[in-house]
Amino acid sequence: MSAAWSWRRARTGGARHVFDLAVDYAKERKQFGRPIGSFQALQHKLVNNLMALEGVRLSVDYAAECYDFDHPQWRLYAAAAFASAGATLRQVALENHHAFGAIGYAEEHVAPRYFKRAHVDLIRHGGYQAARADLADFYLDDTPRKVPELDLGPSGNAFREEVRQWLEETWPTSRADAFYNRPYVEREYDPDFPRQLGAMGWIGLNWPKRVGGQERRPLELIGFIEVLEHYQAPRAGAPIHGNMLIMRGAPEQQAERLPAILRGEAIYGMG
Repeated sequence: MSAAWSWRRARTGGARHVFDLAVDYAKERKQFGRPIGSFQALQHKLVNNLMALEGVRLSVDYAAECYDFDHPQWRLYAAAAFASAGATLRQVALENHHAFGAIGYAEEHVAPRYFKRAHVDLIRHGGYQAARADLADFYLDDTPRKVPELDLGPSGNAFREEVRQWLEETWPTSRADAFYNRPYVEREYDPDFPRQLGAMGWIGLNWPKRVGGQERRPLELIGFIEVLEHYQAPRAGAPIHGNMLIMRGAPEQQAERLPAILRGEAIYGMG
């Protein structure tokens, strides 16, 4: 395990190094009189790479921590880290490669060298098929198993359990089945569920208190979303519009629209 683990950490560090070089390049390289980093297409590419790299780093670090402390399911977390990191690092290598344009194809540049090394090393260590097979064996064999819950800390774990108990009563299987048996055009939104969430104050879970939110910690928000997804609860609120109004809205707009979002009475669409 140690050799493959060292490879995964090294490849993650290498990918991040090339990513940092690509960000610096995007600030300096100009096209049509503007830095290429000012174009939305490249911004999206770089942001996606950063999120992917952070996901790999966190999953590998967590799996290593489970191994160090002899967690009973450390092999499961290791397989998950390998399965996700293998494909992700190859894709990030490709995206970084593209971000450099013609320079990315120059043999003396670090980007193509890392691009080749990432693929060769992945083949050398057997790829990520074995890790995927281990995950499939764990979840799809004759013994049903659930995805293990991550430790979100005392407040995150407690709030996740609070939301779970609330959903057991508010969004039971019978209600969920009735909702998803509706015609497709009626399944995107349930007008009653957002109002129930609003009554709990949970639509503004991470909003500032000055606009009626609860200012919950990020790990509590993660637990909240995790449980909503598990129970297949319908979408509610207007996170993009709400945050836009909080950051950029005029006081009159905030006073008129934010309370309606928090109560679960307003839904917005993007056109």
